[in-house]
Amino acid sequence: MNEKKILESKGVEAPVSDENVRSKKIVQLKNVAKSFDGEIILDHINLDVYEKEFITLLGPSGCGKTTTLRIIAGFVTPDTGDVLFEDTKINDVPPHKRHVNTVFQKYALFPHLNVYENIAFALRLKKVKEQEIYERVEEMLAMVNLRGFEKKDVNLLSGGQQQRVAIARALINKPKVLLLDEPLGALDLKLRKDMQNELKNIQRKTGITFVYVTHDQEEALSMSDTVVVMADGKIQ
Repeated sequence: MNEKKILESKGVEAPVSDENVRSKKIVQLKNVAKSFDGEIILDHINLDVYEKEFITLLGPSGCGKTTTLRIIAGFVTPDTGDVLFEDTKINDVPPHKRHVNTVFQKYALFPHLNVYENIAFALRLKKVKEQEIYERVEEMLAMVNLRGFEKKDVNLLSGGQQQRVAIARALINKPKVLLLDEPLGALDLKLRKDMQNELKNIQRKTGITFVYVTHDQEEALSMSDTVVVMADGKIQ
């Protein structure tokens, strides 16, 4: 008799297995390899990312974690292997056509636009109606605790506030996957701790899959559902 049946026979509800929680693979890397100038960066890795998961790629500089992120985003094309999104191969799909957004360590905000317009930028490109833009920007501002900052010059914001704007801008398009490349690296220790909690709360509220890159073991363990340890271009 297996564990589930033993528990049920005693009148105890069986725990939910990982297989049941992880109902759907949203991103798959299959035998993906990448080299730059003859140096192997990724050595035929396989990775499954599940829907609504907070997954972290952990490892030292040069281990291949950022290249993995950029391959999922579409900024880098693998030399061999396949990238699948919801079971569809997307190797040749350009970044702007993937249901993925990226938050970088350098937030890349538009310095000539205020907080509201930075967040609204992607919706304006899509020619979304003004009322919907307003509603969705206000929703994002509330989520990242920046209500009242709409007209602020982004150049006058703190590092933590700039990061919140970058996250709101990335989330407003409602991507299915958000990629975060060491986004807390430029913040001081106290702010990093605060933002770790913020990010986890945002991920839970939105249900969006987060793929996070860090070299900080404590950060990875405190935030993630799954930690993928990388070294020398391989998943350990």
